[in-house]
Amino acid sequence: MENLETKYMQQQDANEILQSIEHYTASEPIISMTPIIIKTLQGTGIINITSLPSGADVYLNGDIYGKTPITITDIEPGDHTYMLKLLGYTDYVSKIDVKVGELCCRTVDLQYSGSAGTCVVAPTIPNGEIPTIPTVRLDIILYIALGIIIGSLLYSRRSQI
Repeated sequence: MENLETKYMQQQDANEILQSIEHYTASEPIISMTPIIIKTLQGTGIINITSLPSGADVYLNGDIYGKTPITITDIEPGDHTYMLKLLGYTDYVSKIDVKVGELCCRTVDLQYSGSAGTCVVAPTIPNGEIPTIPTVRLDIILYIALGIIIGSLLYSRRSQI
């Protein structure tokens, strides 16, 4: 059985974490003596990563762990590289130093790249020719319509005689 170490964090100490997750706001701070319990392997640390906006893919040392906001437990101590990826935003890469028994929190404000959902399509023109759009001659349509109207009037008068 694995040796588990229990970390306690008073609720009032967790207010800073809660406020950084999804712009959490409360009219009064949460103060409680009920501890938040995070179980982790002895000799490891914990990473909490949030992003603005949320929903970014989280990579730690090249492996995907999920989407922000996320808490990753049982992280070996030392330097680690994390990356956040979200469609339409510039990838964010940084290092984080994990220490034994500590909770490392990071909040990243992702930079919009302006590339989400934009697509430019240029038409291809065979042999460099400019395609022509067939045009309708309105004068011909007008003469045909006028002929139909006059013909129907003459036919209706002829049947009345």
